[in-house]
Amino acid sequence: MEIDYLTWDSSFFEKKIGKIQLNSSPEIEASTLFDLGKTQGYDLMYGFSNLQQISSAHHFDKFRDWYVTTNILYTISISEQPFRSDPCIRTVFTEKDTSALLSLGIEAGHSSRFKIDGRFPNRSFEKLYHTWVTNSLDKIIADEVFIYDNGTGVLGFVTIKLNESVATIGLIAVDANARGQRIGAKLMDAVFAYCQNKGIDTLQVSTQLENLGANNFYKQQGFAPLSQTAIYHFWI
Repeated sequence: MEIDYLTWDSSFFEKKIGKIQLNSSPEIEASTLFDLGKTQGYDLMYGFSNLQQISSAHHFDKFRDWYVTTNILYTISISEQPFRSDPCIRTVFTEKDTSALLSLGIEAGHSSRFKIDGRFPNRSFEKLYHTWVTNSLDKIIADEVFIYDNGTGVLGFVTIKLNESVATIGLIAVDANARGQRIGAKLMDAVFAYCQNKGIDTLQVSTQLENLGANNFYKQQGFAPLSQTAIYHFWI
């Protein structure tokens, strides 16, 4: 079993962090895993286990104490039908939008494993999602950001990244006080139309098994689950 060193995570959290694929060595024991991490000087290892279907959270029962969440990857094939545009959606942001977008970014990560696992340094989760939003707006990790603003302020946003024939949603969030107004669906229509214009037919998005609201929303939008991955955090 090999541990892959994660440069960005290690730099950001100021800890030596790596990842391991648990399915490659299903017979591995926790003691062996921790000895391997200690020998190589790791502080934290992310363990990933590919699941054939959504089942019990603790796919590897012997690792249940380190289980964090199950990630579900959804996919949809975008048809050629036209999608409605909404005048409240824009792609240009100003400095006055930043505070609202950063707050929405925190909301987008309410079920994130980096929030669930309280062993990360204080306020690491907030710092991580602030960085994610900022880098998306600066087009470092996103190709486009759609913002919903009905004139009273920013009420939602979604980020999209293109990769040849597949597009991926990075973050999507709607203000908690504006739920039930189909803002999420309108933002998704903007993403669908954008992908069509770019000649991309497949759109993907990930969320957590425990995030029931997000799972229901994606299914309502026509997405289907493609794969599931159980995620463990092994702190050394």
